[in-house]
Amino acid sequence: MEDVIVYDKSLHQRLQEYLDIFSSCNLPVAQIQKVWSTYLELMLDPNGWQAIWKICRTTCESLKISFPTLVLVYVKDVDVETHSAYIEIFAVQDDIDLPKEHLVPLKHLYPMKEQAKTVALNMESTANALDLFRFFYNNLIVPWDFEEDDTTSDWVRKHLENRLRLYYDMKNGIIQRPIAEYIRALFIEARRLQTRKEQIEAELEEEDVDPDSVEDERVQQLVEWHVRIMRIKGEIDILENPLLRGVVIKQMERELIKTNSDESPTTWLITQVKKTKEYLELIQEIDNLLPNEPLKISYNFTNTLDSLKSSEKILLNKSTHHLESVGKIMWGGQIKGISTPESTIITSGSDDIALDFLGEVVLENLTIKTKKSQCAILVRWGNVTLRNCKLIGNHQGIIVLNECQLTLENCEFRGFSTALVGNSGSKINMKEIEIHDVDFGMKIYEGCALKIEKSNFSYCREYGLSVETTKLVNAHQICNFEILKELSNVKLNDVFGHQNGKGDVSLNRMAKLMSVKDLFNDLQSDEMESEVEDETLNNSVIHVVN
Repeated sequence: MEDVIVYDKSLHQRLQEYLDIFSSCNLPVAQIQKVWSTYLELMLDPNGWQAIWKICRTTCESLKISFPTLVLVYVKDVDVETHSAYIEIFAVQDDIDLPKEHLVPLKHLYPMKEQAKTVALNMESTANALDLFRFFYNNLIVPWDFEEDDTTSDWVRKHLENRLRLYYDMKNGIIQRPIAEYIRALFIEARRLQTRKEQIEAELEEEDVDPDSVEDERVQQLVEWHVRIMRIKGEIDILENPLLRGVVIKQMERELIKTNSDESPTTWLITQVKKTKEYLELIQEIDNLLPNEPLKISYNFTNTLDSLKSSEKILLNKSTHHLESVGKIMWGGQIKGISTPESTIITSGSDDIALDFLGEVVLENLTIKTKKSQCAILVRWGNVTLRNCKLIGNHQGIIVLNECQLTLENCEFRGFSTALVGNSGSKINMKEIEIHDVDFGMKIYEGCALKIEKSNFSYCREYGLSVETTKLVNAHQICNFEILKELSNVKLNDVFGHQNGKGDVSLNRMAKLMSVKDLFNDLQSDEMESEVEDETLNNSVIHVVN
């Protein structure tokens, strides 16, 4: 982030700035967009400045490029009424082909520190205005705000300070990180669902489909998303209230303490077996596996997840078990198939994150199918272990965030765009892993500690393993797994690649997008210098658009 203008403001700074902007005595949510339009018209340079365009997930999907993608752009014009800008692309991330001109949301633009010296700009005003605007819509406004019909309610008095305090309580560690990550996940999920909801509603309107039609599956999906958003609203409304938040946070903290306790766990058996003989055989099988352990029987996987205590385990019999929500296993626990992965299957209908973890979680002897989900498993906090599991999907497999750990033993991945992603500061241990028939087998970023033993990457359409590193002389290098042994954070033993489309390993030098020094000259020649060195917002190779 060192090449874009960013701010680190206190709660009181932001609160005062927003109070100055929303100076009206009574400001209903319907008027907020107009207030921002007026403010941005006064504070933004209308054109001539350079910025990083951080392309959002839905746009990446429509353009069929990887998420996230960063682009260096020149702002040709700003439309304050729609809060958007007309931009021209100067340089792109990775080797991708994009149209040169776009209309993009202002909140996705991050002004560069270095601007063309041939253009007179007030970038401090522009950058600060965009920071306030972006922060407001990313952290303070929620989808259900705009669905309120009350035109007399003062949004500023009702929500501004409470939501700012919630944000800073999470940022400053007053709310423990696992709980803070859970709250952030609620906000993110609500906004993603709202975006998809609006897309489907636009499709239905364009096709002139009755919004009350029960025959169109999309209508049913809209209802399900609306219900989920309303449930999230109920949780956020409680957390937004400072007094109620204190009570709820204490309850969550007690659950975390129980998760880390050494009390003897209770085991749940999830089964659809109803015949007496089969039932007795199943109980005998469980007794052989876990003798002398207390056992409870359930016929509903989702209900058990929702009521699960942190010290309890779940056993799944031979069957397909549909995952409606992650439930309390999010905070820690174990799910184990009592048979083979092929006969014990977990499916998810979620189009977002199928399994979102914030604690110590163990999954064993399972097949996890998440063909609709954008991400099969997100390790947001804690340690997650998978043993003897198969993961099948179309998008992202497992993403491991900073300060989290993932352990994989005897697992298989197939079908994903990227099977595994290790972010900076994460730790991944893999033993006897098969990754095949994916686009990228694995992507890791600088600072990810990776250990792989006795594993194979085969038939990956792009690369088996993609590594972002500062230790390259050239911007890009294709090599075999042996070269990775030279990286201090990577340890390999008996790792092989077979028929991977572009190569076994792609080493990418962490680069940065450089602003154009002489803007008029470069616009006339429609060319840029080919040397682009530095670090991007998320550490990726940059290619110049000619």
